Amino acid sequence: MPGLLEGKLGLILGIANKWSLAYAIAHAFSREGAELVLTYLGEHQKEAVETLAKGLKTVRITPCDVTKEDDLAALTKTLASLGRPLDAVVHSLAFANREDLNRPFVETGRAGFLLAQEVSAYSLVAVARAAAPAMTAGGSITTLTYVGSTRVVQNYNVMGVAKASLEAAVRYLANDLGPAKIRVNAISAGFVKTASSRAVKDSSAMLEVSVARSPLRRSTDPAEVGDAVKSWGITSQSRCSVPMHPPSRRVASSRNAAIFAISPSAIAISSSGLCPSRSRPHARIESFVCSRTHTTSGKPKRSR
Repeated sequence: MPGLLEGKLGLILGIANKWSLAYAIAHAFSREGAELVLTYLGEHQKEAVETLAKGLKTVRITPCDVTKEDDLAALTKTLASLGRPLDAVVHSLAFANREDLNRPFVETGRAGFLLAQEVSAYSLVAVARAAAPAMTAGGSITTLTYVGSTRVVQNYNVMGVAKASLEAAVRYLANDLGPAKIRVNAISAGFVKTASSRAVKDSSAMLEVSVARSPLRRSTDPAEVGDAVKSWGITSQSRCSVPMHPPSRRVASSRNAAIFAISPSAIAISSSGLCPSRSRPHARIESFVCSRTHTTSGKPKRSR
């Protein structure tokens, strides 16, 4: 029986090791029949990505440093050389200096701030621009965010500000790329135990808090993130169910753009569904058009 993504082609950026969310997403895509283009950062990651790629339906592995325009131009050429449409892009990239995650935000240096913004937020814009020419039949671009973008999370610091910038970029990219039938979405997976998360000071304590506040009393499994991205990221339906992180936060969504918060507890249905949670049992996810609305007091309001 053909998989859900049989015949689809996906580009996945950000695989670092077998514990990374990008690998879990790649595994979910591959399991459902999608063929993949994978990227790696420098020779130090090449061998690890090549090893992981052996267990996936990989058609190409290519280097890509998103801070270098030459690498992004080469990525565009690589995608064009495949001679087929690109259906999905998964952006799972973020970086901040460890010292900027271990000291008060007010002490963040200019260079550290700009680095976090470039790798964690602007890279989505750069990757979208590089990949869009290959998405001739439309498709989706999905990135990963975190609740620290909208709430103060102890020790998340400069990365929280970068994630806020990333989410704003999602909305503007969705507006720009919508006419080409390219949807842009962000999924917030909650605090997941990965090699990258250990860079955050007191990450073990943060994980314990996340588990304590989850109705199922456990953290999100990377495989669940993979399935959520697979289901929402590559299909064209305007409705899609994914687990939602409690307490329920308003999720802005439309057929073209959405930001979902996920965790092992409840179900969020975009556009018109209900999202059960511990704190707001029947919080509705409101639909909106990015370029025409703004929000006040958590409720969508049509701009005049």
